Amino acid sequence: MVDNDKIEISLEDARLRNPAAQVGDIIAETLPPVDFSRIAAQAAKQVIVQKVRDAERERQYEEYKTASARSSMASSSVRSSARWW
Repeated sequence: MVDNDKIEISLEDARLRNPAAQVGDIIAETLPPVDFSRIAAQAAKQVIVQKVRDAERERQYEEYKTASARSSMASSSVRSSARWW
């Protein structure tokens, strides 16, 4: 009995592909290779690089929020500027 036909096949169909198949076995099928164009590969690379940057920015922000990071930071302001030369 198949509960989800998107991820399961019947035992009869499984045995057509592998005669030794049993209930609960995993049947793997190789997919044909996909030939991505140069533009598609470049777009995928940009998405990955952006996700890495976002993760780094989030990590830095979380580090800033921690008490240990706040205690080691200093704040100052410049009231005037004078030339020493």
